[in-house]
Amino acid sequence: MESKYLRINELGWNEQKLRQAKVLVVGAGALGNEVLKNLALLGVGNIWVVDMDIIESHNLTRAVLFREADVGQYKADVAARRVREINPDLQIHPVVKTVQEAFGLLFYHHIDLVFGCVDNVQARLDINRYCYQTQTLYIDAGIRLLDGDVKVFGPPYQVCFDCLVTQQMRDEAWQRFSCLKLRTRRSAATIPTAPTVSSIMAGFQVQIGVKYLHQASIPLNRRITVLGNIDEMHLTQMSANPNCPTHSLYEPVNFEQVTLLPYESRELSAKNLLHLIWQMFNSKAVVQLDYDLITHYTCPEHNYRLPLLRRRGYVFADEVECPFCKQQGLPNSFLLMQENFTNQLTGTETDELLNSSLLQLGLPPCHVVTAAAMHNNRLQYRFFGFEKDLSCYFGKTATN
Repeated sequence: MESKYLRINELGWNEQKLRQAKVLVVGAGALGNEVLKNLALLGVGNIWVVDMDIIESHNLTRAVLFREADVGQYKADVAARRVREINPDLQIHPVVKTVQEAFGLLFYHHIDLVFGCVDNVQARLDINRYCYQTQTLYIDAGIRLLDGDVKVFGPPYQVCFDCLVTQQMRDEAWQRFSCLKLRTRRSAATIPTAPTVSSIMAGFQVQIGVKYLHQASIPLNRRITVLGNIDEMHLTQMSANPNCPTHSLYEPVNFEQVTLLPYESRELSAKNLLHLIWQMFNSKAVVQLDYDLITHYTCPEHNYRLPLLRRRGYVFADEVECPFCKQQGLPNSFLLMQENFTNQLTGTETDELLNSSLLQLGLPPCHVVTAAAMHNNRLQYRFFGFEKDLSCYFGKTATN
């Protein structure tokens, strides 16, 4: 019996190489559907798909994997189910979370490439940072009306997505939040897109990714633009920005210097992590978080305190209104309480925080935590990861 991958093999692509590949697809909407469909047909063996949204009726005209009966279900779950129907040979893992909560640096380090299929700048910036720090290929696509583009970023990351971001785009990245970086319940404005252009751009994404897996030449640091209204396509070189925040604030991680602790992040408390680091590194070390962790909100007027351990950007405005101010009928702008946050763990925090697991504090699985301490008047750093996190996703071989 001939292999169902006969025509794929005749292209010169290696069936075993595709089966062993590990890829992350961020976004399971119109673009993500097409990327996942292509990966399934090609037999790419290990796929993780991240999306926190549910299917709405208007998605059905632009998403090949969704049906009317799926409305109201999570996009990632349904997409994964349909991909298994297309090709039961592969392993696909749906993750119903935001990209910031889904995976950390160790995960990105252990996969081959990332397909960006998201519709907002902030998600792209976060994917970009993780890929830059781990030197993982990032193939980003975007669609708008009948137009679309694909941008290819990868090692040594002379250009990254953040190099291209204007101040207006940075402002728009927070448009779903209030001026206090609080989320609002209203839906963000959307732009209509055509299923035709999503199919075209996803085709470019996956074809470039497969060529990369085969060590073939790819358009690194280039942008493919399709202008559907005038039926034109352009290939342009992207330029580095000497003031790029990602290049200025971060640097690639040397994973040979990461100490793996024999724990899962969901089972290890902040207090226990600090004790381990104090024993292994320095008794005065602190853990530096690469995000702001909100600890509580306060209303000075009523001496009211609301504990709330959550990453900044994941709190809704109506969650932090002072109930006493509300009873007095004050205007909405007076109801919001003062935010209190930290971006490090020192051991002096509240018992509630210290006894919470790292996962409960917003640290994604498979992340790398940085410990810092003064020694001989010099600031020294050590890096720690979680061995059991890796085993959960990649098996024991990943930690060897």
